Amino acid sequence: MAHQGLHRIGVLTLAVGGIMFFSAATTSAQPPAACKAYNNGKCCDPTVAAHLAKAAIFSSCGKSEAQFLGEQGSKDTCKYYFKVGAENEASTFVQV
Repeated sequence: MAHQGLHRIGVLTLAVGGIMFFSAATTSAQPPAACKAYNNGKCCDPTVAAHLAKAAIFSSCGKSEAQFLGEQGSKDTCKYYFKVGAENEASTFVQV
């Protein structure tokens, strides 16, 4: 009986492990989310944007997705634009 119980645990572990592996493989294969380009500009290069998460930028600036106007990428940097009161939008960005 003990042997049969161990067999069931092994099968369950294998089944759960296989599901977790399959889930991880399909998650990483998904394409990146579309960016919100500022002023019809170019989106940030994902390798540049990966240096600092957008959520960290929002948090440190005290801004939210509702105030986010978009991003503008260049060769080595990424600018994130925000709506800040009556300020000129062209000057309300954070560059990473």
